[in-house]
Amino acid sequence: MPDPVNEDVARGRFVMLNLVRLGAVVLTLFSMLILGDAIKAPYALGYVLLGVGLVGIFVVPQMLARRWRSPSDPGRDVDEKSGPE
Repeated sequence: MPDPVNEDVARGRFVMLNLVRLGAVVLTLFSMLILGDAIKAPYALGYVLLGVGLVGIFVVPQMLARRWRSPSDPGRDVDEKSGPE
């Protein structure tokens, strides 16, 4: 079993998650500018950037968090809404 990560590694991962989210938001806003004709570019590019940006906002941070989750958190995989019966 790997050792738990130290505080510096955890802080770096936290910063990385937030940078990924921020970059995806910027990409999504840029795509909206393209789709709103504020920036001259093909609409197809705007739709592609919008899709990539939304995946970057909602999917990629979840994948990174799941990958970085420590193995000592077995209860984290259980649905938190279901309580004891």
